[in-house]
Amino acid sequence: MECPAGLVPIGGGGDVSPDVLLNASAPTPTGWRVRATNKGFSDRDGVFALAVCAAP
Repeated sequence: MECPAGLVPIGGGGDVSPDVLLNASAPTPTGWRVRATNKGFSDRDGVFALAVCAAP
């Protein structure tokens, strides 16, 4: 998830659906990144990232 132009991440997090393992959740210079692994047998699209952004 990217912050709008001119803002920087000051916090954030992530969540995943069942059968998905959350591997990492961390800030980037311009937003928040979540990494996950599908541990199930079907396609999953349940990986969510949230960035809390503010003016520097």
